Amino acid sequence: MADKLPQISLSVDMPEEPMTDERPKVSAQRPLGIGRWLAMTQTAAYRQLVPGNDTITDSELFLHRSPEDMWMALPQNGKLCVFDVTEFARYHPGGIDVLLQNAGTDATEAYRMAHSYVNVNIIEKCRRGFLRRSQTGQARFPNQLLPSMIPSRAPNPLPKKPKWDWTFTDQMNVSVIIEFPQFQTASDSLSWVDNLRALAVWVPPHADSSRGTLIIRTLLDDGTYHRIALRLLPSLSPRLSSLRLTTSTSHSAPDVTGSVLGIDRFSLFLDIVHIQPKSPSSLSSIGSVASDTISSFPDAASDEAFLTCRVKECEHVANSPYRLVRLCWPSDTAWMPVPLGHHVMLRIKDQDGRLISRPYTPVTDNLAFSDCQPPSDPISATMLCLLIKIYPHGQMSQLIDKLKPGDDVEISYPMGSVSPNFLTRIPAPNSLPTRPQQGLIAVFMLAAGSGITPMVRPLELLLACGNCLFSNPTLTVHLICFDRTPADRVLVSELNGLSRRLPHRLSLLHVLSDSSPMELGENCVTGTISDSICRRGLLTLQFKDKEPSALRLQTLWLICGPLGFNNAATEIAKQWGVPSQHIIQFKG
Repeated sequence: MADKLPQISLSVDMPEEPMTDERPKVSAQRPLGIGRWLAMTQTAAYRQLVPGNDTITDSELFLHRSPEDMWMALPQNGKLCVFDVTEFARYHPGGIDVLLQNAGTDATEAYRMAHSYVNVNIIEKCRRGFLRRSQTGQARFPNQLLPSMIPSRAPNPLPKKPKWDWTFTDQMNVSVIIEFPQFQTASDSLSWVDNLRALAVWVPPHADSSRGTLIIRTLLDDGTYHRIALRLLPSLSPRLSSLRLTTSTSHSAPDVTGSVLGIDRFSLFLDIVHIQPKSPSSLSSIGSVASDTISSFPDAASDEAFLTCRVKECEHVANSPYRLVRLCWPSDTAWMPVPLGHHVMLRIKDQDGRLISRPYTPVTDNLAFSDCQPPSDPISATMLCLLIKIYPHGQMSQLIDKLKPGDDVEISYPMGSVSPNFLTRIPAPNSLPTRPQQGLIAVFMLAAGSGITPMVRPLELLLACGNCLFSNPTLTVHLICFDRTPADRVLVSELNGLSRRLPHRLSLLHVLSDSSPMELGENCVTGTISDSICRRGLLTLQFKDKEPSALRLQTLWLICGPLGFNNAATEIAKQWGVPSQHIIQFKG
């Protein structure tokens, strides 16, 4: 779930027997994986299990914290449930030791921090009952904050809340304006990348309310979200496609030395149409504020943050186990672009009516990379494409494999931990403001399995000719794709073709861990993630015969794959002297 982090002090009653933070170690064993667990849940023996409904105290929960007997409390359907995860631990991708760090406790926070997008229903049959909380300091075994559940640093205070207002624009329209006190942009002027930050959703009036609800959510620089919900008057309706960011410069009053400062102001606009003949100029209000908040994490876990959309296409990708799923929704329902590096939750009902959800990162609609010119209208705010691997026994992927045009599914608001400008601004150390990517001459991409999907949109953007986002038009991309066998790969011919068309801009290497020499094709070798493989795949083009340490401030590393792969790739980057600010892991 989370690596061991610094402890904090709590004043609690100690149990009669001495307690220790040490957890029993188990022998290293390769996890069986979620795919096999999901296959096991379809067996008759598992389906016959009946979830327990006992009331379980802190003291009883604390007794079950060994590899042979492992319980933990997790949230499910609004209740705090206790699960016996002893059997599941053999399948957990992070291994048994990670679960042991939280065994015998309320693991809600560790679960949320690590992978809150995973539906707890996958272990619902393992439920023993429901946790009855004790007051801290009174129970014999009080609920504890384990080291693995404590943030690695004190959270930064939430930024100052943006101001909002509305104004008349013409005889039939008004505009909502949100002004942001501090906003880093991708370049000296706003670009379309910045417009990926904001979304707008409209819930029309219905039987229970004569007023519709307009939700506007904006991703801020520090990863927090500003969300405002307005209940508009019945005579008003938003034009969601008008959502746009603008910038203007104002000047401060002269100080005692006569100096005048230029102040950049960033504002978000959305037009609202008066749908009744009466002129809006007589309006004294556009409605009421239902909420106006800044949150440290997206609200994509709630039902209200899911959008119903229609399957436009669901096609097999040639020579791969993947499907390309195109989803769309009406522009009067939502205007929802997805920031680079962020993902959405896809939610589908199974044959029993249960909602199954998984995270997926949208890809470009141009998987052939047929045109490397900057797109004229790059924001797909009423459609997205998902590249999804189909597993033979995968609970979710089997549902996806049966989708057909016209089917309805649900997607969440975008979520992610990556800065919206990760390609153009590097977070500075010591909480200083971000700084432009000056001196960056290459992007290193390491993708394992379906970890290729977060790389697709940046790959297209980075290689766009004449791209105004980057001061260096010769910036190169060095991509290594790791898979187990040739049958597991995707976009092989497309990436090879792009490499041939841009031989001085894109370096490509395919790495297979379980393949014979006869199966190797173009740009392909056998192996796994290692220093030697990274040298072979990354120290190419302008970096031939150079030592990695000389490149540490000139490269940006993008990494996506299973936890073990991510850790190994990050460790190699650090051994090469790359600062943590230049290393980005896509999670989710």
